[in-house]
Amino acid sequence: MTIPELLFPDAGEVKRYGFTGTESADDRDQELLEAIVSFLPEHSRAVVGCCIGVDAMAARASIKHGMFVHAVVPAPKKKIDPEWQAYCHTFEECPSHPGWTDSEEYMFRNQRLVDLSQVMIAVPKESYMVQRSGTWATVRRAQHAGIPVFIVPLLTDPDKVKDILFQQHRGQAQSALLGL
Repeated sequence: MTIPELLFPDAGEVKRYGFTGTESADDRDQELLEAIVSFLPEHSRAVVGCCIGVDAMAARASIKHGMFVHAVVPAPKKKIDPEWQAYCHTFEECPSHPGWTDSEEYMFRNQRLVDLSQVMIAVPKESYMVQRSGTWATVRRAQHAGIPVFIVPLLTDPDKVKDILFQQHRGQAQSALLGL
């Protein structure tokens, strides 16, 4: 049984995978995103946030693997990948909210990512939950919404992605069976 079959037994349904992750990722980390995307079902859709780092890498990897990519552009443009439009098929721009901080604007964008996703894949810098982190805040929002979340920390060896996804899937399945 493959990862997609385990994660989503109804192979006929197209799934939307949201990506969230650190802006600290650089070109050396592209292989990790390629490995993650390679395990997603054919004809999946990616939902990305347009910023530098994991957002941009997830979009590039998704395009490379033939996925449809939808981008959610945050109102603050300071952290936007300069080439984001080359790596998406469709996009939406979040409105600016007068009086909001940049952090609040990014949280609005992150909520939109959660709203559009059926599964969230997080690639945080840390391997433990952090309170003041947009990536981890998005993970918490997805969990609160009941969306399955798969976490692959940035420094993960790309060859270990399959094991991590299987292990997390088993943990989620056991939690569901136990009513947790």
